[in-house]
Amino acid sequence: MTDDLKHVGFRIKLIRKQLGLTMEEFSKKFSPSADKSNVSRWEKNKALPSNERLSKIAELGNTTVEELLKPPNEITISSEEYNRLKSIEQKYNEIKLLIERS
Repeated sequence: MTDDLKHVGFRIKLIRKQLGLTMEEFSKKFSPSADKSNVSRWEKNKALPSNERLSKIAELGNTTVEELLKPPNEITISSEEYNRLKSIEQKYNEIKLLIERS
């Protein structure tokens, strides 16, 4: 597996953990052909799931295949979250300015 896809295993593990599933329980989502050794190899970046399985993993994680495969330094957030963060930044700057004037 190429270095630029090494983060995929981490994201797969994160999805599995967020669902509260063991490797065996997670593998059953891909039955009958997958087992916990498949999940282990995915999470350890020793193998990449098939496109069909990547789609299923993305669905389970309420994300897209593109997000699963996207390099870690390219994080996307919703416009709602962006606006929330901008509001926090604005409040921080206002408080900072008040403190500096004191």
